[in-house]
Amino acid sequence: MELNHRHISLVQQSVDHILPIAQSTGERFYQHLFAQSPELRPLFKGNMREQARKLMTILIHIIANLDHIGQLQELKELADRHIDYQVEASHYELIGASLIFTLSEEMGSHWNEELKESWSLAYDKIAQVMIERHRSVEE
Repeated sequence: MELNHRHISLVQQSVDHILPIAQSTGERFYQHLFAQSPELRPLFKGNMREQARKLMTILIHIIANLDHIGQLQELKELADRHIDYQVEASHYELIGASLIFTLSEEMGSHWNEELKESWSLAYDKIAQVMIERHRSVEE
């Protein structure tokens, strides 16, 4: 299934529920990610509270601009930083699974199957843009 306007709308609307809990959501995301994929922990060297804040800030910005994600310069710059941090294309699947799990836990009763599908498709699109950037730099 392709990401469509309905999915984008649902994801963007759900940000209203995430904003008040953005910091805790970011922190729980990293806790889950490292519990599920401890091999990724060494890639993160800084203050994890600050990292959680940065994650949620850029994620919310990307979601707000999901309609034209392929042209979003900030996403390309984020991909470049991830390349520098030695994130591999295969890591994006692990990151996506932890993001979806964390959102489902944090959003509680606001979470449903349609929102899960919409966030999954949105994340897949974000990851696709970043992986394409990885591949273009590797060539």
